[in-house]
Amino acid sequence: MKRLPFILVLLAAALLVAPVVRADVKMQQKDSFKFGGTLGAVLNRVGGSTTNEGTTTSVAIKGDRKLQLGPSTGLIVDLGEQKTYLLDVKGKTYRVMTFAEMRAAWEKAKADAEQKKSQMKPEEKQQMEEPQKQYVFDADVKETGQHKSIAGYDAREVIVTVTAHEKDKKVEDSGGLIITSDLWLAPKIAAVDEVTAFNLKYVQAVYGPQFVTDVQQLGSTMAMYPSLQPMTAKLHAESAKLEGTVLMSTTTFDSIKSAEEMKDAQQPQQSSDTSTSSIGSSIAKRMMGSHAQPQQRSNVFTSTHEVLSVAPSASADDVAMPAGYKEKK
Repeated sequence: MKRLPFILVLLAAALLVAPVVRADVKMQQKDSFKFGGTLGAVLNRVGGSTTNEGTTTSVAIKGDRKLQLGPSTGLIVDLGEQKTYLLDVKGKTYRVMTFAEMRAAWEKAKADAEQKKSQMKPEEKQQMEEPQKQYVFDADVKETGQHKSIAGYDAREVIVTVTAHEKDKKVEDSGGLIITSDLWLAPKIAAVDEVTAFNLKYVQAVYGPQFVTDVQQLGSTMAMYPSLQPMTAKLHAESAKLEGTVLMSTTTFDSIKSAEEMKDAQQPQQSSDTSTSSIGSSIAKRMMGSHAQPQQRSNVFTSTHEVLSVAPSASADDVAMPAGYKEKK
């Protein structure tokens, strides 16, 4: 594990506000993840359906067992057996991994990260920790008044925005990061909330109650955008205050260059050693490349999630191993 995926950080923050309910469910959902910038255009081309039209998966939960099935991969989680079944849909095979094996792999990843941290130079550690000390995180929640039908439910639109910027400065002046979550909420749907609740039980059964803290610490240790952890935590804390169940969300992650960096970027003779003091500039350079036209706001990625259908019931057959699959040792 050389890099902590943003989705894992997002999941950890979401688990902080996961509802505790109990309901069987069958659901179809669609997810996509698209990178921004010049490099992102290349990654999107090779990303397949996930970074283009999106990937549709089916989810079924019955008691302590869950089956999630997509076009190429699938997963069965059995909380009673304390096992996961990793499915290769195209090859019609599966392999079994116990919770204990998953926990051991996670502990090894943490140990490796700590070892790497111990080998870092003092100035590298300071650079990694500095953004969290210098930047503040503001949240804005806006009810737009818009409504639309999603999966047969009337949903209202709420936009939650979290901005990271230097204290006592506007983001346009200091540079920074902006995460925007466009949410469509229906009245409370226990069956949909059960999916999040089941994921919480699964994560806690495998990794224990310290998982959220471990993810945040591991992300910082591995020097992956330290400000993302407090930003996503604040995003989900604000979202948790909203009434209803999210049926559709679009999350965008943008970087903002500072006024000084914009001035430097517009100089034709500027070298590739241009200052990367702000978190906005650092991410923009990683994603946009050195030859991109200077823009103050650059999209790093956009992710979407939509519930296509939901039924508040499921049978044992809905969470059983699909027919024709063989175990791969």
